[in-house]
Amino acid sequence: NKQLTNTEEAKQKMSDSRKGSNWWKCWRIYCIELNQIFWGAKEVQNLYGFDPSSITKCCRGKQNYTHKHPQTGEVLHWLYAEDAIKKRYITQEELDEYINSLKGKGDWYYYGFMEEKWGNSRYY
Repeated sequence: NKQLTNTEEAKQKMSDSRKGSNWWKCWRIYCIELNQIFWGAKEVQNLYGFDPSSITKCCRGKQNYTHKHPQTGEVLHWLYAEDAIKKRYITQEELDEYINSLKGKGDWYYYGFMEEKWGNSRYY
């Protein structure tokens, strides 16, 4: 059935668009003032308690900055790591090194933050 095949293909495409580096929640993020790369906005939230939606607004250019440095109080500017490379804040090698440091952690790395916050979770 052609219609069923198209539906299954559409479902598969939607599923694939939400996996790995294609999913916006998994885009690497860079903070200029902290000089740090993060797995995504969720990691920033788990480490610093910052609102992830305001961080992604900065990355998309909807706002200039959000939140303040935990020690110095200066405002924080956020970029997607790929944009930070284009603007020469970091190099591709630095991003690759960060990603390679996570190898073997896979999805557990991201979901590990969830477990830390919510206890033994439904993600396993």
